[in-house]
Amino acid sequence: MLAALVNHVANLVGVKFSSHEIKPKGSQTILQLPDGTDPIELHGEHDGSFLRLLWNHRYDRAMVSFLQCVEDIRKHIKTLDPEFEPPYVISDDKIGNLSVKLQFNADDNWTKALKYLLTNIKFIVGWVSLNQDSFNKDNVASDFEDSMEEGLIDDDYEMMDAPADEGTNTTSTVTEGI
Repeated sequence: MLAALVNHVANLVGVKFSSHEIKPKGSQTILQLPDGTDPIELHGEHDGSFLRLLWNHRYDRAMVSFLQCVEDIRKHIKTLDPEFEPPYVISDDKIGNLSVKLQFNADDNWTKALKYLLTNIKFIVGWVSLNQDSFNKDNVASDFEDSMEEGLIDDDYEMMDAPADEGTNTTSTVTEGI
């Protein structure tokens, strides 16, 4: 779901990612290289120790690429608003001096790095929501519809918009905290 959010925000503000294209597919999200070579998965399914070692390497590549996508959005917003600066600096495979790579990383450090990533994304979403009037909403609706038709966003994504109870709206609950 986070990949779908980052991809939607990028479309909203007009960012073209430098390293990969995000293909949100619920729990099967992939990152596609611009040259069309094999995509890398932003998920995992392997349990064996040797397979897990190989999977961790692919997952690490995907996480570093995803981090770069978030950095591309930050840089673009910075050109629009020089005052914008999320709290954690992204450099190579690190955010706030902690690596997003799972392999050979302490669990606590990896978890904290992902927390920093979520915090930066929260700042980006907050900035976009405060400045949403300056973006062309027709293009965003069209991008979303195209993604649905191409199967880039699956049924899991739609279920996230459904109210949790009859009397509550999960969308407003999420945006109020930003």
